[in-house]
Amino acid sequence: MSRLLLLVASAALLAAAWVRPAAASFAAPAVLDVDSPTQSEAAFQDTMRCVFGDNDYEVCDSNSVSIKYIMWRLLEKGCNSCTDDELKVFRFMAYLSNNRQNDWQQVLNKYDPQGEFRSRNAAQWKQHGVAV
Repeated sequence: MSRLLLLVASAALLAAAWVRPAAASFAAPAVLDVDSPTQSEAAFQDTMRCVFGDNDYEVCDSNSVSIKYIMWRLLEKGCNSCTDDELKVFRFMAYLSNNRQNDWQQVLNKYDPQGEFRSRNAAQWKQHGVAV
């Protein structure tokens, strides 16, 4: 009986390990780079594919996924005492809103379709150069 329980438990563990994606999480980059996407069209397109994508594991590198989730957090909540990475992502948001208005509008449509974040956080966004 104990062998049967051990066999069943082992099979369950193996099944769980097999189903889990190979890359379960992204490690944050040592230094977040928001300048490459603003200086290279290819890097910009890669970052935006990640920002708009639903499957981070297929389309995102660690830098792009960090930009995506920090930007989403800044859109939703802003920041009280911003970290260096949050300030960098504000710089990327300012680039989008001032230089790539169509892309910026798509970001807002995806992450703030009702406009509630815009109305709540517009003052802070403006302080960081983000056009609202």
